[in-house]
Amino acid sequence: MPDRPEAIRRARNVDRVLAHLQAHGQATNVELVAIGGMRAGARIFELRKQGHVITSEHVTDGVWRFIYRGYVAPGQAALPLSA
Repeated sequence: MPDRPEAIRRARNVDRVLAHLQAHGQATNVELVAIGGMRAGARIFELRKQGHVITSEHVTDGVWRFIYRGYVAPGQAALPLSA
């Protein structure tokens, strides 16, 4: 079980990643590392588990772009992915 300071830090990082994606619509994993720590992919995974719709596309070797599509509350129909 993670200690409390670790859980608080992780939650803050998730909040920062979400705020950036909502404000800018997209970000690469390189950008998100600067915002949400070294485990940006894990923060994206946590946001998806919460109901945030985030798609990803491969840009180049080791670089992925994450695109924020919105939020789907539990029990709602999924959002269309066309932009």
